[in-house]
Amino acid sequence: MSGTIAIAPVTKSVLVNVPRERAFEVFTAGIDRWWPKSHSIGATPMLRSVIEPKQNGRWYTVHEDGAQETVGHIVVWEPPARLVFTWEINTTWKADASVASEVEVRFYEDGPTTTRVDLEHRKFEALGDEGGKKMRGDVDGGWVRILDLFRQVAEASASRVVHFEIHASDPEKLAKFYAEVFGWNVNHLPQMDYWLFDTGHGGGINGGMMRRRGPSAPDGAPVNAFVCSIGVASTKDSFSRALAAGATEALPLHAIPGIGWQAYVKDPDGNLVGIHQPDPNAK
Repeated sequence: MSGTIAIAPVTKSVLVNVPRERAFEVFTAGIDRWWPKSHSIGATPMLRSVIEPKQNGRWYTVHEDGAQETVGHIVVWEPPARLVFTWEINTTWKADASVASEVEVRFYEDGPTTTRVDLEHRKFEALGDEGGKKMRGDVDGGWVRILDLFRQVAEASASRVVHFEIHASDPEKLAKFYAEVFGWNVNHLPQMDYWLFDTGHGGGINGGMMRRRGPSAPDGAPVNAFVCSIGVASTKDSFSRALAAGATEALPLHAIPGIGWQAYVKDPDGNLVGIHQPDPNAK
């Protein structure tokens, strides 16, 4: 007696502390920033991942030998709410469109700056009974780690600290520095002799600046402060912009393996600032 093979889908969910539009953008346009290069279907190491932002677009990877490998095709493209793509990979983790399963990702607002991302991987039956069950078992645990990497990168500018404050000998000069290097908006409150920093949209925090009440710490003095790191798309680029705008190097660009890229500068008034780019492939 024969019957239809039925294999339960894999469902996962993650809360991301960014608005829905940002979550969708990072998941799609920003996939190369969070998809681990160790998860490759090519014959040589992966250089980058690309999702073409359109119906019938490809998700493909580019490799050191110049080859492109197709992971899948976009079946539904509805930014910023929904994405469906085929998963054209067989049980030996090679590209194979003849055994395509399917992945649906939905993005739900869970507040003004929080998004719930629901993922369903289904249609394992295309791989047959044994192959479908094997693939389901492989991705059941894999999607947990993958979604957490996505969350980390999406929340790059987010923090549970609620406010930061910079002390400055020359606030006007520092206001120009942070606006130029990081694109922050600055609002001076003359009645308080205080400056407010709007660092941008997303799940991050805003801060302020006040006139320093005393001399700056001399060079070589131990750090006596709560040092903040600013999340950026490229530590290398932001580090270069900071130096060009008058900062000095405190600690050069370096990898935190499996976490990201970090550097530290002293702003033009001597305050220590971290610059951080999440990257699970950093080493």
